[in-house]
Amino acid sequence: RIKKVGHAGTLDPQASGLLIVCVGRAATKTIDHFQGLDKVYRGTLKLGEETASYDACTPVERTAPWTHLTDDDIEREAARFVGDILQLPPMYSAIKRRGKKLYELARKGITVEREPRPVRVDT
Repeated sequence: RIKKVGHAGTLDPQASGLLIVCVGRAATKTIDHFQGLDKVYRGTLKLGEETASYDACTPVERTAPWTHLTDDDIEREAARFVGDILQLPPMYSAIKRRGKKLYELARKGITVEREPRPVRVDT
């Protein structure tokens, strides 16, 4: 009889990928190990549009010209996000604040104060 089941992370509703499910007491004790492993993300970037969720799941709120940007401009700006940085979590994230996931609050139009979190981005 299995008494413990857990998972190592949460997949975004629009994401595809691997969700590690740990079954049994011994396996659930390895969740921290799996969550600590490096992850690889791949995506498509659309320049000149901003949404509340930072993805295509919410309507475009703001547009800006971008055709003047060169590949070098984009690569130079992207390089600023490589390494150990502080990242302000978006409201549309699974991070919890007082027991509620931020995206649950965001969907109700509620914005709360968030603290930047340390993250590491490798190339």
